[in-house]
Amino acid sequence: MNRIIFAVLIFVVYTSTIYSQSKTDSTDFESNPQFRSIQIDASTIIFITTIGASIDFDLFSNRNKNSTWQSLGMRFGADRIWRSTVGGKETGSPFTNLNAITRLSIEGKTVRFDAFAGGAFQFATNGGSDNKDKIYLKVGADLKVKLTPNLGIIGNGALCSGSSFLGIGLYASFQ
Repeated sequence: MNRIIFAVLIFVVYTSTIYSQSKTDSTDFESNPQFRSIQIDASTIIFITTIGASIDFDLFSNRNKNSTWQSLGMRFGADRIWRSTVGGKETGSPFTNLNAITRLSIEGKTVRFDAFAGGAFQFATNGGSDNKDKIYLKVGADLKVKLTPNLGIIGNGALCSGSSFLGIGLYASFQ
């Protein structure tokens, strides 16, 4: 199942890249490799707490950034995820993920949306033989509402075998 998801992910990223390259001359998008931001965030919801840090790079972005900034790029980072149940801590928790993911971003003056997919190398720091260090596919999204240019509220979530999460919290971003 993971191989099928990985193959579909590679196909989507590949076709998106080809589409962006073929439309560079006739649309608003251009190849524009650049540093985008560094972010730290913390979020929580019932039984799940997540702390993360990441760095974003743009590969393609729109030329006219006056109203919105749209980009396709990469995100590298790490997440620490604590999961529990009514009976206590979940087996394997806390989890640490090292992420290398493809990111699609749309940013206005006060709101930024990131959809992402890629790989996560997961360390299960507490558990038996079922919780070994593994590489998983990770798919998710962030919705950020800016309170100041560098601080705001984040709603984030991701699907990743063993350490999926959903939460609302705070973030700090440095551009």
